[in-house]
Amino acid sequence: SKIIHHAKRRKLTDGFCSFNADTFFRDLGVVDGKRYIVSFNAAICKKERETREKNIKQTLINIAEMNTDLLQAGRDRDFNATERELLAQLGKSKTRDFFTYKLLPTVTAQKIQSFKIELTFDKKAIYNASNTDGLMVYVTDHVEKNERKEFLVHAHSIVSYYRGKYVIESLFREIKSAVELRPFFVWKEDHVKAHYDVAVMAAYINHYICAHLNKLHGEGVQIIPTEFYDELEKNSRVVILKDKFGNSVRKAKPLSNTFKQALACLRLERLSLPSAHASFGVCY
Repeated sequence: SKIIHHAKRRKLTDGFCSFNADTFFRDLGVVDGKRYIVSFNAAICKKERETREKNIKQTLINIAEMNTDLLQAGRDRDFNATERELLAQLGKSKTRDFFTYKLLPTVTAQKIQSFKIELTFDKKAIYNASNTDGLMVYVTDHVEKNERKEFLVHAHSIVSYYRGKYVIESLFREIKSAVELRPFFVWKEDHVKAHYDVAVMAAYINHYICAHLNKLHGEGVQIIPTEFYDELEKNSRVVILKDKFGNSVRKAKPLSNTFKQALACLRLERLSLPSAHASFGVCY
């Protein structure tokens, strides 16, 4: 009955069958011992295009901020260092393939040698990327056929299995992207589970921090999570200096009032007290 049911669906354009309202698939047959099935999902296509558009907009905002920093540079800027910073920003936004760039030498009002970043859209690259939105190819070794020359495992079953797996993997990628975890390459079961646990806990902590920082907006304090993390990283560093007796002194950067308010909102105000750092030989 399932075979007849699927056969009725083979009236779509180019031999595609409908999996559901959003997903369509086509069995491309066996090539070099492997069976290939291509599918298209309209919802995923829409999401991928919206994500690309969002990333491009965020890139333009980030580069505008970089240009502002370059214009206000307090010392001469190095070309290679500026280019590395630019490429890192494009890589973080996943838009490196969609722009060409130029670093134009400039001199600021303070006579500082700096640069201006000029971005140009690569329309062909964006067009080529959009051509594969929503498309997936499943490769399987289920190539056995019955006496009627029909595959024993129908393409619908294969798409159903891998589609469920894709949903889980996509969710895991979103969890990792929320906290910007670096790639992990693990194979053993214990290591895979540990990787998953770390990602989920990090995503939960990130969500907790974001929710509490949003409460500060109602009190007139504007601090976004990325700014909080940047401030947290800066304040985790210490500089080792020498006092007048030649002893080493570990000195940290003074905490800003905004950062102290954020710590208080997270119930971590104790971390802003000098006594919490004195036991580690750190002073402000």
